[in-house]
Amino acid sequence: MVFKSVIVFIILAVMHTAVAQNAGSEFQEATKKVIAAHKAQMKKEAAENQKFNQTVSIFSVNKEDAGNQSLYSVIEDSKPLVGDIMRVYMGDKMMLERRGYYAECITPNFSTNEKPMGGKPWFIKEGEPLCKMNSQSKEYTPSYVNVDSPDGDRKPVTVKYNKKKDTYKVCIKPGGFASLACKKDAKKGDLNEGYGFVSVESSMQRTIEYVGKSNGVVKFIYSEFIENMARDRFTREFEVNLSEGNTAAWKGAIFEIIEANNAEITYRIIRHFPN
Repeated sequence: MVFKSVIVFIILAVMHTAVAQNAGSEFQEATKKVIAAHKAQMKKEAAENQKFNQTVSIFSVNKEDAGNQSLYSVIEDSKPLVGDIMRVYMGDKMMLERRGYYAECITPNFSTNEKPMGGKPWFIKEGEPLCKMNSQSKEYTPSYVNVDSPDGDRKPVTVKYNKKKDTYKVCIKPGGFASLACKKDAKKGDLNEGYGFVSVESSMQRTIEYVGKSNGVVKFIYSEFIENMARDRFTREFEVNLSEGNTAAWKGAIFEIIEANNAEITYRIIRHFPN
């Protein structure tokens, strides 16, 4: 009888161990699935953020430039126009080639900063444009990282208008219902409305800058940018000896030098950079 009881106990113990092992295995499997799903979501968010970072590369607010253009339609935008006679000072850009679209933008005349308890600092920069990414968007996106995070993330900013009080509420929206680094009761003078040029994903920009004149030789700097970052190894200085002619050509761009001294240059655009 004792022998049978021992056998039954052993069988029950083995069954209990098997059930426990099976339950442990199922728990481990479920945990693995949760971790895998979390990693997949993080990877997706990182990819979306990377694409976003590539898209929002440079802003330049100019309402006059956007006046004759369709908003949010990708265009090749080269300034100045062919035939235009321009005058710039030493250090100014003479020619600019870029690809992107014009968007509705606001530029805050204030700055905000907020650090939630145990969290990261969030901020809105004064004088830096915030632009809509498409015509349907109700949010504005900064051209800079607006959270002090090693992830290099950007979060949209919402602007709500209170008609009764004639004020605005400007907040960063990190997700969900949260609002951070808000500027409450902002007046109309606290926000400049206009248009901005948003460079499209991974597009290259090319510029020519005036360096100055010395002993009849006029000097320029050619630069290339991708995602608002200079491609230093493609930066070149070139020059034109006015005793040999007054036409400058570089990388397919051509312009006529009308007058130049060590402070400023007057010139006419003949041809832009080829596509």
